[in-house]
Amino acid sequence: MARLHGLTPTTSDGQRSFHFAVRNLFDAIKMAQAFPGTNKYPKLRPWSRYEIELFVTALGKLEDTFWKIARVAELYDVARCRIVKIEGPTISAEDLGATQQALRDIPLHLDCVLLYLRIFVDCLANLTSQLYPSGKVPHRSFRDQMKRFTQTKQPRIDPGYAEILEKYSGWFKTLAGDSNMNGLRDLIVHHMVRTELMYQPGTTPAENRVHSFLYGVVKETAHTTESLEPQVQQMVANFFEFLDYYVLHFAARISNDLGTSLMDWGDHRSSLWFQIEGEYRSQWLFPRLSEPPPDATST
Repeated sequence: MARLHGLTPTTSDGQRSFHFAVRNLFDAIKMAQAFPGTNKYPKLRPWSRYEIELFVTALGKLEDTFWKIARVAELYDVARCRIVKIEGPTISAEDLGATQQALRDIPLHLDCVLLYLRIFVDCLANLTSQLYPSGKVPHRSFRDQMKRFTQTKQPRIDPGYAEILEKYSGWFKTLAGDSNMNGLRDLIVHHMVRTELMYQPGTTPAENRVHSFLYGVVKETAHTTESLEPQVQQMVANFFEFLDYYVLHFAARISNDLGTSLMDWGDHRSSLWFQIEGEYRSQWLFPRLSEPPPDATST
């Protein structure tokens, strides 16, 4: 389970927080390079104006893409809660229309979650490439970058990160596939696959349950998957766990380059991104932080 990325439990006063250490790590790098200060980082090599603009732009797109993921997750939950039980002559035209609209919207929102997740990981790859000398690693595609880090035909660029990719990148196979299987995103983009729905209206809208699955023709055979929602949730949970290892690896590496500790991951405030009050309708997508709070070694 992730310790630096995800949601905290709701407190007695209805508050919780969202932790996303990778964004905070990149923000700290941005602040160090764009506004380095005087002698704060003894070994810091000042970036050129172009390098700063490149990093700031990539970080901005990564943040924008996260908010798009959170928003479509919220819209999915709104649609789910609009479903009503359709039976008998007493159902109103308004309820019937709302249910039909929800059933059209849910596949749209699930598709968007997958598409934006793929964009997000490519943003991550772009930012990762900027932590190495220019041109040393691919910068446009997470898949191409992963291949470069894990190849064995020549000395590895970063053996520590290569090990993380080899052990904790199964989520990417679920999302984008590999030579042996199609990922969820690739199925909806490149194959004649559609989202089928089954649903169970609950006693209250919040108790409505939706079962979405992919069905279509892939390589001359009928292709189905398990219910999409559990797969997507598990994929995101595994991705957040990968980000934990990513952050600890690169924080240590960058701190060594700077000659001083960049952030203290033993302090849970270092991974905190934003506070949440009241209902958070995107919560179905994001994992809960493992307990107790993070106590990773300071890096």
